[in-house]
Amino acid sequence: MAALALTGVVGFRATYLVPDAGAGVQQEHSQFVREDGRWLFLDSVG
Repeated sequence: MAALALTGVVGFRATYLVPDAGAGVQQEHSQFVREDGRWLFLDSVG
Protein backbone atom coordinates (compact mmCIF):
# COMPACT_ATOMS: atom_id res chain seq x y z
CA MET A 1 0.00 0.00 0.00
CA ALA A 2 1.37 3.44 -0.98
CA ALA A 3 1.85 6.16 1.63
CA LEU A 4 -0.64 9.03 1.68
CA ALA A 5 0.54 12.27 0.10
CA LEU A 6 1.50 15.07 2.49
CA THR A 7 1.48 17.88 -0.08
CA GLY A 8 -0.46 18.62 -3.23
CA VAL A 9 -1.14 21.22 -5.91
CA VAL A 10 -4.60 21.97 -7.31
CA GLY A 11 -5.16 23.94 -10.50
CA PHE A 12 -8.30 25.56 -11.78
CA ARG A 13 -9.44 27.82 -14.58
CA ALA A 14 -12.64 29.87 -14.48
CA THR A 15 -14.20 31.85 -17.29
CA TYR A 16 -16.70 34.64 -16.76
CA LEU A 17 -18.55 37.37 -18.63
CA VAL A 18 -18.34 41.06 -17.75
CA PRO A 19 -21.28 43.10 -19.04
CA ASP A 20 -20.20 45.40 -21.88
CA ALA A 21 -16.58 44.21 -21.56
CA GLY A 22 -16.56 40.60 -22.79
CA ALA A 23 -15.10 37.39 -21.38
CA GLY A 24 -12.43 37.02 -18.74
CA VAL A 25 -10.36 34.12 -17.45
CA GLN A 26 -8.89 33.48 -14.02
CA GLN A 27 -6.35 30.68 -13.63
CA GLU A 28 -4.66 29.62 -10.41
CA HIS A 29 -2.53 26.83 -8.96
CA SER A 30 -2.66 26.46 -5.18
CA GLN A 31 -0.38 24.47 -2.89
CA PHE A 32 -1.79 22.46 0.02
CA VAL A 33 -0.35 20.45 2.91
CA ARG A 34 -2.01 17.63 4.85
CA GLU A 35 -1.97 18.01 8.64
CA ASP A 36 -3.88 15.74 11.02
CA GLY A 37 -5.81 14.29 8.08
CA ARG A 38 -6.98 17.68 6.78
CA TRP A 39 -5.80 19.61 3.72
CA LEU A 40 -4.66 23.19 4.49
CA PHE A 41 -4.06 25.91 1.90
CA LEU A 42 -0.44 27.15 1.84
CA ASP A 43 -0.22 29.60 -1.05
CA SER A 44 -0.81 30.31 -4.71
CA VAL A 45 1.98 28.97 -6.91
CA GLY A 46 1.30 30.71 -10.18
